[in-house]
Amino acid sequence: MPPLAGFLADMLTRHREQHPCIRVEVTEGRSADVMRLVRQGQLDIAFVIGAPKAEDCHSRLLWSEALIAVIPADHPLADRPALTWADLTAATFLVRCGGTGPQAHDHVTRRIAELGHHPRILHWKVGRETLFHMVAQGWGVTITTESTASVPVSGLAFRPIADEPEQADFHAVWSPYNRSQAVRDLLDLAARMKRESDR
Repeated sequence: MPPLAGFLADMLTRHREQHPCIRVEVTEGRSADVMRLVRQGQLDIAFVIGAPKAEDCHSRLLWSEALIAVIPADHPLADRPALTWADLTAATFLVRCGGTGPQAHDHVTRRIAELGHHPRILHWKVGRETLFHMVAQGWGVTITTESTASVPVSGLAFRPIADEPEQADFHAVWSPYNRSQAVRDLLDLAARMKRESDR
């Protein structure tokens, strides 16, 4: 699940304001795990990064965010307002084994290879918060999305990647058997917010 910030946080806040009697529970987990809960009817809706491979479920693109480089605050590149992939070719990238780690691994590998280099990537069985602490302590760098970068973390510098042409797409996924009015209301709200942001 994406971080509870940015579009997702705004959407849930507006939903609570418009439907104060609806109790919302938020669960974080790996995409595969939350998708399984959706299929089993234990979770009404999931928000995942990237196009979901779920032919048996409905999905909809809700919003997109820029990719951001995460480096230690005392890193030599931290004084720059933006970075390029060329700036990061010699870096050690830290990625999670779960969550969005596999997608981050593939993206970093592709971008660094396009510049004629072989990336150094270390995989860790940790959560997002622990990974960020490792970056702050100088273990390496990582990439994240714009909404995560809006949450201040001590010891880190979040910098846009100026030559990154792609964005991270966030999709809602729900079961076709789920007839919940609350799910339909949330999707309608998300669609309105997307139209507003696209203007």
